[in-house]
Amino acid sequence: MLRSEDFTTAVRSGARAGSRRLVIHYSAGEAGDTTPALVGVVVPKKQVAKATHRNRIKRRVRAL
Repeated sequence: MLRSEDFTTAVRSGARAGSRRLVIHYSAGEAGDTTPALVGVVVPKKQVAKATHRNRIKRRVRAL
């Protein structure tokens, strides 16, 4: 996701998966739709204090 509107859409109307330390919000398209699924990764500040560590975790998850 590149735009904040995409992330907001995934949070409000999509599904959620993850644990305390990592949350993944996603919004899949309709059946037969060719658009890719929207995926957003959240690493809570309460669980991982340093921004550099949170960003590294998010980059590694996106690379999967």
